Amino acid sequence: AWNDPNFYNLVHMIESTAFLAHIRAATKGDVSYHNSHPFTYKHWSFVHNGDLEHFACIKKDVINLLDQSFYLHIKGSTDSEHLFILIMQYHYLEKLKMPVAIKKGIATMIELQQRIHSESTALINIALINGDDLYAAKYTHGNIDPNSLYYCHKTKVYCQYSLKFF
Repeated sequence: AWNDPNFYNLVHMIESTAFLAHIRAATKGDVSYHNSHPFTYKHWSFVHNGDLEHFACIKKDVINLLDQSFYLHIKGSTDSEHLFILIMQYHYLEKLKMPVAIKKGIATMIELQQRIHSESTALINIALINGDDLYAAKYTHGNIDPNSLYYCHKTKVYCQYSLKFF
């Protein structure tokens, strides 16, 4: 946000009870405006911190799964944005509830990754918000020590250990 010329003009006009903030540590894709979080689709915003190993090898497969109308929303080259658009497609086109769309999106990426290299690792920490609902998920695959997912509600901080859903 600090490099966006509109940020300082807009921040004073926006009021919200919920928002996402994210600092990107570029692991996939060039450092550019189009690769910066949050990614948006309709009223959803999405952030991701983590890494899908060998994403460049499965990127074309992910794109081939996308309906043209969803593919056209991709502006960057990150694993994050591709995962997000895949989740949005599952939610809107397949009419899946958001938790199911998230699980299916992650499962699809892992399945594609495993076809390329069975020893691939993944560390996926995501959050999606639409102004009313907030979803956060953490998933690790392979030889990765799973950290915890922390979240704050009002004045309390909570910790949720990594969940397995596959």
